[in-house]
Order: sequence, then structure tokens, then C-alpha cells
Amino acid sequence: MFFRNQTTADLARKNAGALSTASSSSAVTPDSEVWKRPVSPPARDRATTFFMRQYVFDMTSAGGTLPLRDNHEFLPGLIRNQQSSFGLLSTTVAAAGFAALSNAGNVTEWRAEAFRLYDSAIRQLQIALQDPVQRVSDETLGAVLLMGTFETIAFADTGSLKAFSQHIIAAARCIEMRGPAQFQTVVGLKMFMQMRRIMITTCHQLQEPIPFEISKWSSWAERSQNSDLIPVNRFSEINEVLASVRAELKYQHITNPAVISDRLLKIDKLFEDWAQTLPPSWI
Repeated sequence: MFFRNQTTADLARKNAGALSTASSSSAVTPDSEVWKRPVSPPARDRATTFFMRQYVFDMTSAGGTLPLRDNHEFLPGLIRNQQSSFGLLSTTVAAAGFAALSNAGNVTEWRAEAFRLYDSAIRQLQIALQDPVQRVSDETLGAVLLMGTFETIAFADTGSLKAFSQHIIAAARCIEMRGPAQFQTVVGLKMFMQMRRIMITTCHQLQEPIPFEISKWSSWAERSQNSDLIPVNRFSEINEVLASVRAELKYQHITNPAVISDRLLKIDKLFEDWAQTLPPSWI
């Protein structure tokens, strides 16, 4: 074994060759494949973005900024403040996004991934509900609401509506546990307002009474709202009465047209009186 003594000339020649090689390898032309193809985003990010575009932001707006749709308007704020990019909320959003992508593209792999992530989100939710802090957090309630959205996207039948209602009932239980503190933040108020809208619609469709938690906390929401939105609470109260009457007709098997008409006409009068009290901004 022997060692070669590199002179100054040897080192200079070696360095010159290395620079020449580096310069030739880094000279990527615009026509090359490397130049044309940027790095593709992960599929999970694509699914999340697809859900946000289709279900959160109003992409039809011509303005410089994208306004939020009525549903899921709480989501951007929650995502910005979430604790983990792979936590309960982000996993649920990705699951709903893959389900929506699967419906749009009819891709079996995306549907399978949607259910895999949804199963993971369910397990994360069960853990969160055992923690006294997490079970009353905005992130947990937001995930429960999104699980209901997943059901409606993934299953386009009457069974999905019943499954969706179960998530709404679970969300109502979360509302009860969260108490008055939930109305101290804009996100908390938005989630309550959305859940109330969804619950009223669902209960009407299934002819079920609206859970007590909603009527109980509606008065708290009213204190945090702009005065122009106060009629929304009165409208919800009348809808609660209507939902209760429709549930009674269903479970008491009332089919007499005269009895049905008598009960529903009273609610018509409530809506007429409500319309007379609307502020100018509503007319």
C-alpha cells in the first residue's frame, strides 16, 4: 500500500474538473422534463384543497377575495389554529375531501382512502371525548359536524340522512358540555349557528323533535349576535315548535286532516307575526 502525494497542480486540475461537471449538470434547459414538472402535492393535501374549494369557499364570486359559504364557514379559522396537521380535524377534512373526489372522479382508491381516514378520525374522536379539555374544544365539535358532512357525501341515500342525524345529536351533546364559554369566540358562535341550521333541517326531514340543547343555548347565542340577526333566533324557535308538532303527528299516528290542519295553521300564524316584526335590513 502506498499514498500519492497530491501537488498543487493536481488539486487545481481536480477542482477545475469538478466545477465543469457541476456546471454542466446544473444547466437544465426549459425543454427538459425536470424543468416542466414541479413537485406534485401529496394526495391528502389535494383532497383537503378540493373539499375547501367545493364546500367552504364560494368559487363563483368575482371579487378579489373568496367569500365563505353558509356551511362550514368556521373551518378556515379552525384549520389555521389546529394543533396537528394529522389530528382529528385535519383527518376528518381529508376524509370528506377524498369522498368528494371519489364522487367526482369515480376512483376506487380515493373512496377506499376516504373510509380509511374516516375510520381513523372516529378513533381519534373517541380518544378526544375521554379528555376533559379536548371534548369541549372547537376542533372536536368541528370534526363532529364534518363527520355528518362525510356521511352525506359518501352515501347518497336515506340511510345517510339517519347516520347524519346521529352525528348531529352527538354535536348537540358537545354543545351542552361546552356551555356558555363557546359563545365567547367567533368560531364557537359560527359552529353553533351552523349546527342549529343543520339540525332544524334534519329534524324536519326525519320528523324528529329538535334536541333540547339547541333551544336551551339559543338564548345565549342571541346575546352574542348582531341585532340584525336576532330574527334568526325567533325563526329557529318557531321551527322548533313546528318540528315538535310534526314529530307528534308521526309518533301519535295522527292522520285526520282536520286535526293536522288545526295544529299547523297555528304555526302559520306564528310565521306571519314573525314576518311583521322583521327589521328594514331584512326587507
